[in-house]
Amino acid sequence: MKTRFPLLVGNWKMHKTSAEAKQYLKGLLPLIFRKKIGVWIAVPFTALSACAEEAQDSTIEIGAQNMSDLMA
Repeated sequence: MKTRFPLLVGNWKMHKTSAEAKQYLKGLLPLIFRKKIGVWIAVPFTALSACAEEAQDSTIEIGAQNMSDLMA
């Protein structure tokens, strides 16, 4: 039987610049101390590199968000 654990996912939309995103992660990283929780953040394309670098040695997963002008 597979063990389940909580998953926290955040999508920042386009609300942070690269510098703001990096600074936010610096404050967030010390708060993520539980090993039994997954934390994923979908950041703007412009902040992907900075966030991936900042979260490199952490348990936070950085992902890209997708944007389309098509409405389903």
